[in-house]
Amino acid sequence: GVRWGASLAGAGTIAWLSCAFGMRQFGGFDCSMLVDTAWRVAQGQRPYSDFACTIPVGFYEAAGAAFRWLGASWWSLVVSNAALTGLAFVAIVELGSAAGLARCVAWMLAAAVTLVSMGQTGHLWHSTMTATAGAVTVLAAVALERAPTRGRRVAFVLSLASLALLKPNTAVIGPGDAI
Repeated sequence: GVRWGASLAGAGTIAWLSCAFGMRQFGGFDCSMLVDTAWRVAQGQRPYSDFACTIPVGFYEAAGAAFRWLGASWWSLVVSNAALTGLAFVAIVELGSAAGLARCVAWMLAAAVTLVSMGQTGHLWHSTMTATAGAVTVLAAVALERAPTRGRRVAFVLSLASLALLKPNTAVIGPGDAI
């Protein structure tokens, strides 16, 4: 209980800081790549066929989902980032511990990675999401190498999938799309 309590308290603190910083910065200007893409995806447009798109699938889907579920506002993008930052914090603490780091070191690593990446911008952004997913993938790989359990295999596959969805300059070819 104490172990999970500390992880969740840290995740909550990081998510709160992300929200606080996200509402006090200049990154979310009107018609930015983030706002425009989130709006288009939330309206049902398809990237690559309805509009030019060079950003990762995971980024525009997360932004579109934020607008669909929480409404078209900057707050939606900030809250979504905070939730993902908190989730990343817990993943880094748990995978860091599984990789052999002392619990307090894993906690400090999680704080450093999430604050320097997703917490710094305070809103969804492709490069910070990718950097965080990369850190989670490395920890999942080390944890899997230490003890190849089913849970660690699942964590590694999920981390690889999230990293693949966040690879920049991808293009998804769908039925009827010209190559």
